[in-house]
Amino acid sequence: MKILVLCASVLGLISCSSVPKGEYSRSEIDRPYALPDDVASFSFGSAATVYHTDDEDVESEDQEEGYSSTLVDFEQGISNNVSWVYPLGLKWNIHSKDKHTFGLSFYTLILYTTTSLDYWYRISEKFSLRPYFRTRSFNFFFVEEDLQGPGVDLVFQATEKFAMTFGYSAGTFSGSSDFLDILLTGSNEGSVTKVDGTFSVVSLKLLYSIHERWDLSAYYGIETRETDRADYDQSTLSLAATFYY
Repeated sequence: MKILVLCASVLGLISCSSVPKGEYSRSEIDRPYALPDDVASFSFGSAATVYHTDDEDVESEDQEEGYSSTLVDFEQGISNNVSWVYPLGLKWNIHSKDKHTFGLSFYTLILYTTTSLDYWYRISEKFSLRPYFRTRSFNFFFVEEDLQGPGVDLVFQATEKFAMTFGYSAGTFSGSSDFLDILLTGSNEGSVTKVDGTFSVVSLKLLYSIHERWDLSAYYGIETRETDRADYDQSTLSLAATFYY
C-alpha cells in the first residue's frame, strides 16, 4: 500500500509539472508498437496470484498458496520507431505499413529477462491478430528458470475507448538449482533438481481509455504447467492505471 501511495504521489508531481506532448490514440488497435518520441507513459497497479500444485510425491491433495505484487512501468519514446522501457529495455518497431507490423522487444530487471518477436496483422477496423514468439528467464540467486514458446493475441476494439484482448500461448520450460544440487550431492555435475515440462497460458485483458491521458486496464490469466514430477496451475488478476504525458 505504501508503494502505491508513493507511485500516486510521483504521478501527481509528473502531471503537475508536465505539459501534454504528442498525440496518442485512445484506441488500442490504432496504437503503434513503440511509443513515439514525443510521448512517455507511467503505469502503476497491483496483482494477486494464486497457485496450486499437484505433486505425486506428496500425499496432501491440495497445496495452494498466494501472493500479491506491485506493478510499476515507465516507457518513453526515443525515436519514431524505438522506445525505452525503464530501467533496461527497448521496443523496436522494425517495420510498419498498412496492415502489417513487425516488432522486437527486450526487457530485463537483471533477475528477470524477457524477449519477444511480434507480428501484428490488422484484419479490420475492429480486429487485430498478433502472433509472437517469446522467451522468459528467471534467475533468483539459487533458482533458475527458462520458458520459451509461441503465442497469439486477438485484439477486439469494441468501441473507440474500450478494447478486449484474448490471448493464448504455449511452450516449454526448464528449471534447476545449482545451489541445491551442491547441497544435496556435493557437486553440480549432473543435476538432481532439473525439471523439464510444458506450459500454456490463457488470458483476457480489458483496456478502457477514460481520458486522453489515462487508461485503466484489467488482466486475468491462467497458466498451467506439466512435468513428470508435478502439475502446476497459476491464476493471476491485475489492475493498473497508465498515465501518458
